[in-house]
Amino acid sequence: MNEFLGSLLPVRVEVALLVLTRVLALLSTAPPFSNATSWSSFRLPLGATITWLLLFAIGEPGWTGPQFGLALIPLVAMEFLLGALLGWIVASAFAAVRGAGDLITGEVGLNLASLLDPVTGTTTPVMSTLYQTMAGLVFLAMGAHRWVIAGLAHSFDRIPIGTFAIGADPVDGLLLLTSRLLEAGIVLAAPVMAAMFLVTLLLGLSSRAVPQLNLMDVGYAIRIAAAFGAIAVLLPTFRIGLESLFLTMRDALGNALPSTVK
Repeated sequence: MNEFLGSLLPVRVEVALLVLTRVLALLSTAPPFSNATSWSSFRLPLGATITWLLLFAIGEPGWTGPQFGLALIPLVAMEFLLGALLGWIVASAFAAVRGAGDLITGEVGLNLASLLDPVTGTTTPVMSTLYQTMAGLVFLAMGAHRWVIAGLAHSFDRIPIGTFAIGADPVDGLLLLTSRLLEAGIVLAAPVMAAMFLVTLLLGLSSRAVPQLNLMDVGYAIRIAAAFGAIAVLLPTFRIGLESLFLTMRDALGNALPSTVK
């Protein structure tokens, strides 16, 4: 079996296994590849295809590591961790968008209305689902899915097979990146949150000017209508914010982890 696989691959089977591990780890953690959709069963064939193409691009790395055996297990674990960290960068960008939707949902008062989120498998507020859907469309329209694959391919130049090691620098870099992406989520929600503040202020002034106005009857509907109106008006701004967020994600895929190649 080993000889048969070796005849189909341009590198040693051990190298192909480690590359496949990194690829599958990213596909399992990075949206939209990790989404629990009907095509998720094709994740393994997709990972095998990407691996096969990457092997020709990487070429023979001059592998001097162990052959199949217990000594290969730590290397497989490190490759899986590296791929998961790359996927975490993409997942953090979408988490920032979901956080923006959660902030707006709480401000509008739509916490009771929730849908089953296919990404997380849990119930997610409607506004978060709307924001994630728009983010997914912008993600595909920008070709950001190709950036994810390009970042994965570039990682083999920066961190060759079997050279990744956990240290303070990768963790600090990823934590800093995550904080930046989450700050971007607050920025995405800020325009609508400001509009909702103005609506709340106007409703408060109206209740003082017209005490007969029952805000419990009309306030909830007005806030929902104002929220969706603000989203529609501010949609170009939201698109610009998403593009900036995904551009940050693209840069992070190539620079978040320190290179082992000097």
